[in-house]
Amino acid sequence: MALHEVERVAWTSEQRDLFQRIETHPFERPDHILDFTGRLARDRGWSLDFARGAVAEYRRFCFLAMVFETPVTPSEEVDEVWHQHLTYSRDYWEAWCGSVLRQRLHHDPTEGGPSEQGRYRMQYAETLARYEAFFGPPDQRYWPATHDRFRGRPRYRIVDGDRVLTLRRPAWRGWFARAGSAIVLAAAGLCATPRPASAIPLGVLDWTAGPFLTLYANLIVAGLMLALIGRAVLVSGGRAPTAPNLDPVELALLAGGNGRAADAVIIGLIDAGAASFSTGSGDITVEEQGVRLPRILEPYRGVVAGTVKRKTLVAALAPRLEVVRETLVRSSLVPSQDVTSRIKGWTLLCVAPVFALGLTKIFVGLSRGKPVGFLFAMSLVFLVLTVFALVKAPKRTRAGDRVLSGFRQRHARAARAPLEGELLFAFALGGAAILAGTPYEAYGRHLRAAGDGSSGCGSSGGDGGGSGCGGGGCGGCGGGGD
Repeated sequence: MALHEVERVAWTSEQRDLFQRIETHPFERPDHILDFTGRLARDRGWSLDFARGAVAEYRRFCFLAMVFETPVTPSEEVDEVWHQHLTYSRDYWEAWCGSVLRQRLHHDPTEGGPSEQGRYRMQYAETLARYEAFFGPPDQRYWPATHDRFRGRPRYRIVDGDRVLTLRRPAWRGWFARAGSAIVLAAAGLCATPRPASAIPLGVLDWTAGPFLTLYANLIVAGLMLALIGRAVLVSGGRAPTAPNLDPVELALLAGGNGRAADAVIIGLIDAGAASFSTGSGDITVEEQGVRLPRILEPYRGVVAGTVKRKTLVAALAPRLEVVRETLVRSSLVPSQDVTSRIKGWTLLCVAPVFALGLTKIFVGLSRGKPVGFLFAMSLVFLVLTVFALVKAPKRTRAGDRVLSGFRQRHARAARAPLEGELLFAFALGGAAILAGTPYEAYGRHLRAAGDGSSGCGSSGGDGGGSGCGGGGCGGCGGGGD
């Protein structure tokens, strides 16, 4: 269970010559109204810049296919370039394979079924590891995570434009972010707008609706901002090691909390042969007697025996995971219970007086027969935001965020497309979604159904009529040549 950075290889002169030929092959022709890259962008709905990037990745993919004897598997984006290049049959077979690669490069469709799906998933992970060895970490725009690459629904397909209306999918995440920012700015502007001078009573509870609602909105914004500022200060933590050596359980706790750390232990036990998971019942059977466990799992030996529910096993692991949490606390990576309590106390100190003022004004208004609908709605929204802030206590310090970000950057390829020995680390970083298509897919589905351990989506229940390559029914590629 070790996560190692892929070592960069030293290029041979033959490899440099090969890549030079690949790089100089023209895919854009100024003398053509619609050249290869332009058609690629038009037919796939890509921008010209994105299409150029996909062509560049296709060049690298073909290089990898030539320098390794075992097959390599493309991403869907790279495969789309390959599909189109095959339609340029003279250029592909005579120029590309004949003069540039100097070997035939065949495109092998998948035969379908779970075994083929598993084979291509592993080939894809190996392809990304080889890519990293020659070119550095692959670009996520063109080389997505394995569970995204092999999801059940293909991303690209041919449709009949006379029968199907195609609409662009809205970017909801960006839209909501922009809408939220606009609402906050509008509220801040409304609060800051100067009002004409008017005579109002000294007692704030005697103010009329307009002035009081303006004051209350300002106090809500101020209270929430103070709570957030205090939260940031309290969770700042000390200085952590630049690149601490965290095991999968520690990394899972840092990235996803106690639940993910417990699931990392469970997956580790299953992988070691000390436990098994029943797909039908969701039960976990622990039989670790006589089983040699990896060093990082020895502290969890004997926590339970026999068949139990996941919830029971997670609860039994909690006391031992507290030892892991304390280790991370001492390293200034996660906040201590004392810091968490102080954050909650500070949040209540900032918001409770404001909420109490609004609640009191509601009762005063009701006693005087005045409408309080707007005030009640504002108070309700304020209460929901406060409860959310109290429940969503920070999992990491700033130092913890930096360390986690460093892991994701240094091991970006392994986190997205893990090799067999890297799966536990990938789960620690990404959650249940990464288990799709692996021997632990059933456990990943169980976690997503329970709403635990997942940090993303995407699964593929075999192939069953879809495509092992994730695109239009094609699989991986058949290595070097004839």
